[in-house]
Amino acid sequence: MIYYCFRKTTALQRVQLLVSLGSDHFAVLEIPPQSIENVVKKLTDRYRLDLSKDQKYRRRKSGRSVADLVVYYDSQLAKYRLFVLATLGQDAMSWTQAGYENLQSIRVARVAFSDQYELVYLTRKKSAMLNRGRSSDAPETWTWRMTEVQYEKMQRYLEKSVVMYPNNPLPLKQAVHILERLPGLRGVRQQIGTLWAHTLKQWKHAYKAEMSHTLKLHFMRMQGNDVDTLAELVAHVQRRAAEKAAQSGL
Repeated sequence: MIYYCFRKTTALQRVQLLVSLGSDHFAVLEIPPQSIENVVKKLTDRYRLDLSKDQKYRRRKSGRSVADLVVYYDSQLAKYRLFVLATLGQDAMSWTQAGYENLQSIRVARVAFSDQYELVYLTRKKSAMLNRGRSSDAPETWTWRMTEVQYEKMQRYLEKSVVMYPNNPLPLKQAVHILERLPGLRGVRQQIGTLWAHTLKQWKHAYKAEMSHTLKLHFMRMQGNDVDTLAELVAHVQRRAAEKAAQSGL
């Protein structure tokens, strides 16, 4: 199947879900807008992405390879980011050796979402598993977290905003806003908790008082599909580009 996304959170969830359901190999491609239709067509033909759920199930049950594709438009790069996610079977060699996608094992290479997020395999504490508000009670789970580079960048920004606060309180307010808008996925939430604890400690050491801001985090619920077809996604991208151009011309 193919999942078309213009929201980053939707793309993150789709990739995480497919890996959690058993996809064990992946490839990430960056495609310019003018090539997206041809590339999606080629990938559809090669990986049989047009199969129904029942056809995929029968194919997987017979020991053959199955695949899915997540298509996301990255407005910052002005490119489409494609995630090929495959469960390899008896015919794996024809997929791993014949394509420029270079399918890699998820257990060996790490799925990355630009330089901001990486998909990791984390264990869950028993105390967390008892929380029935969670979507899963599995002892291990796949989740996204900030890359080391992104995490350290955020930490430096928070540290600097605390130091600047008496003369300029705006950076700390902006930092809190950024943290609250990060994807509410388990790995990211854990990192935010660590960052915020460090920030509170720094604040109390510097000012001998309680923090002037509070942090409100959210759990990310399952998103619905952004659009159902490539034509709809392309139209959305073109419409947003036209709106941005009109605004910049004012």
